[in-house]
Amino acid sequence: MKVLLSFLVIFLLTGCFSSSGPMSRSIDANETQKEATNKPVTYKHQEWHFIYDKSFFEFNKIDKDAHIHASKTMKEYSGKGVTIAVIDDNLDTSHPDIRDAIMMTYNVEENTTTVAPLTDTSHGTAVVGILSANDGAKIKGMVPNAKIIFIAIPEILTDSAVIKAFDFAQKNKADIISCSWGTNDVSYIVREKIKDVVHSGRDGKGIAVVFASGNDSEKIGDDESAIEDVIGVGSTNKYNQKSFFSNYGESLDFVAPGGEYIGIPTLDISGSKGFSSGDYLDYNDENTFIGTSASTPIVSATIALMLEKNPNITIFEIYNILKNSSDKLDGNYGISGHSEQYGFGKINVDQAMKMIKQ
Repeated sequence: MKVLLSFLVIFLLTGCFSSSGPMSRSIDANETQKEATNKPVTYKHQEWHFIYDKSFFEFNKIDKDAHIHASKTMKEYSGKGVTIAVIDDNLDTSHPDIRDAIMMTYNVEENTTTVAPLTDTSHGTAVVGILSANDGAKIKGMVPNAKIIFIAIPEILTDSAVIKAFDFAQKNKADIISCSWGTNDVSYIVREKIKDVVHSGRDGKGIAVVFASGNDSEKIGDDESAIEDVIGVGSTNKYNQKSFFSNYGESLDFVAPGGEYIGIPTLDISGSKGFSSGDYLDYNDENTFIGTSASTPIVSATIALMLEKNPNITIFEIYNILKNSSDKLDGNYGISGHSEQYGFGKINVDQAMKMIKQ
């Protein structure tokens, strides 16, 4: 089966379709300075998915609640002591912002530790950047002190490749497995493997397996994100609404910022390769990171913060805390509190952390 990387990656912001017509590219004063003086520019104020910067929000007409309300939590927690396995295409392990976070790497197809990109594709690097980027001057991931196990999978997937990836993550004691991809054609054997990992990992407390719901603007089908024990993630935009592309349905669990009109700033392959001429993907670069691929590591990072506060909470407790702490956005919520557009709501980190007992 062929893996469908969720927004395989990167959208061209200029000329990209949207629910209201072509997206336009805006330039703020900070970017103008970068182009005019070529001086190093901080990207921190751009991280609208978890940082509220009033001037940045107002300039870009971002809803004041479009972020995930993590400011209080991130003053105290940074993912320390938590291990996240990221299953993706490839990773620039030499990137200075993440090399200290990489605990180990594994290439499923080659059975080696080599996961470096052979092409300009930087999907895995962008995903890990949202989690663990740690450059005090430029960009900061949500959990810069978490450890990353990166597992590279081939574009053309087989059941055995997926099972090897999950086996490796579980064997090496991952607390969370983050997957910004999906096949929409999950087999019984893979389904059962993922369910086993969820229930038996972490010495029976359970590994949180997080999957992107996809970017086809359609109902979620027979996808990994639809597995009952998986946390399926959709995307919201700068207006604090469902991103037009985000898949939906009864199997959607939660949503988190993923772009539309504005990207999620993160890392690019260092040097001249990648989607940018530099080492970073700006929020409004010509190429920027948009999609449920970006939303997924945000949810994975949230769970890492929860586990740092209390490493003994079970996967059942994690799910219920997220369910009861997430923000209900505009949508039709049934008796169970579930919406096909937003799942149980948009992640609210500070509210989730309040519900965890140490």
